Amino acid sequence: MKRKMYARILAGIMALSLLTGCQDTSGTKADSTAAGSPSPAADTSAAGDKTEEKGLKVALLINGVLGDQSYYDSAAAGMEAIKENYGCETKIVEMGSDATKYEPTITEYSESGDWDVIILCTNTLKEILQEIAQDYPDQKYILFGARADYENFNMSNVYTVDYLANEGAYLAGVVAAGLTTLDVEGMNEEKVIGFVGGQDVTVINDFLIGFIEGAKSVDSDIKVITSYVGDYVNTGKGKELALTQIQQGADVIFQCAGGAGTGVFEAASEKGVLAIGCDADQYEVLKSMDDPLADVIVTSVMKRVGISIERAVGMAIDGTLPYGSFELVGVKENVTGIAVNDNYKAIVPDAIVTSEEQAEKAIVDGTIKVSTALGMTTEEVSGIRNSVKP
Repeated sequence: MKRKMYARILAGIMALSLLTGCQDTSGTKADSTAAGSPSPAADTSAAGDKTEEKGLKVALLINGVLGDQSYYDSAAAGMEAIKENYGCETKIVEMGSDATKYEPTITEYSESGDWDVIILCTNTLKEILQEIAQDYPDQKYILFGARADYENFNMSNVYTVDYLANEGAYLAGVVAAGLTTLDVEGMNEEKVIGFVGGQDVTVINDFLIGFIEGAKSVDSDIKVITSYVGDYVNTGKGKELALTQIQQGADVIFQCAGGAGTGVFEAASEKGVLAIGCDADQYEVLKSMDDPLADVIVTSVMKRVGISIERAVGMAIDGTLPYGSFELVGVKENVTGIAVNDNYKAIVPDAIVTSEEQAEKAIVDGTIKVSTALGMTTEEVSGIRNSVKP
C-alpha cells in the first residue's frame, strides 16, 4: 500500500516537472540531508548580520499542496531557510488542484500590498502571472520552474528561474558508467546502462542527453538503452521495460518516469542491479518508509528548489536580484546535482567518487558545458540516442 501511494506521489512529481520544464527550459552535488535545505555552498552569506534590519515579507503560493516529498516540500524548506537566515516573515499558501482559485488568490495577495515578494511556480501560474504582474508594477515576484515571456509582457517586476537538470544527469552518467565499467558487485562485463523515461518529450530527453554525455565522458564505448513508458503511472510497464534492458546487459538504470519508475526499482531489486532516481532523493524517501527497494537506488538526480528560493531572496535583500530577467541555475549554484547518501557512500568506489567530483568542478568552472535537449530537433535527439544503442 505504501509503495502504491509513493508511486502516485512520484507520478504527481513528474507531472509537475513537465509543467515546470516544458517550453524552453530544463544541476554541485545535492547532499541528501534534506531536499532544499541550506547548503554551505549556497549563496546565503548576503544577509549575514543584517538579518534583523533587512528581513522581507515573503509569500509562497503553490498550485498544489505540501507533502509531495519533493518539489513543493523543497520550496517550503527554502522558505524556512529564509526565515532563519534572513529574518524574513513568511507564509505558504496551498492553493490545491482547483485551478479556478489560482488567479483570484494571486490577485488578492498582489492587491494587499502586504508582501515584499510573492513567489510562484510552474508554467501553469506563469500564464496567470504574466497578466497580473502588469497590473501591479510595484509588487515584486519570483517565478521558479518556468520562463516568463518578457518579450510580449511587461514584467520588469518579475524574476524567473529554472533548473539545469541536464547537468545533474551528466553527473549521474559519470557514476553509472563508472559502476558498469569497474569491478563492482552486481555489475556484469557489459558496458551497458539504461534510461527509462516517462515520455519522449523535451523535458525528459534533457535528462537523457546529459546522462549519455556524462557516461561517454568516462568511456566513449559505453552503450545506453533508452525506453519510454508512455506515461508516469504505469508501474508494470516501467518494470517490463527495465527487465528487458537488464536482459540486454544494463546493470545501472536511470529512471525519469514518475510513479512508473517504481517498476524500475522493482526490476532492479529482482535482478540484483542498480538504479538511479529522479528529482527527490528516492533512496532516503523509500528508506523512511522501510521499503527494501531503497537498497538498489545508488543515487538520484536532484532539483533543490529550496536552495534556489533562498538564493533569490538573498539577492533581493541585497538589491541584486535581476528582476525583469530569466536565469538558469544548476550545479554551479548548488541547485541541481546528485544525492550523496549512505547508500551512495557504501556502493560507489572512491575512484568513481573522485571522477564525479572532478566532473562537478569542471561544470562549475565552465570547462564542461553539458548539452541540452532544449532547442534540439527531434532528429538531433534521436541521433544522439541511436548513437549509443547496443
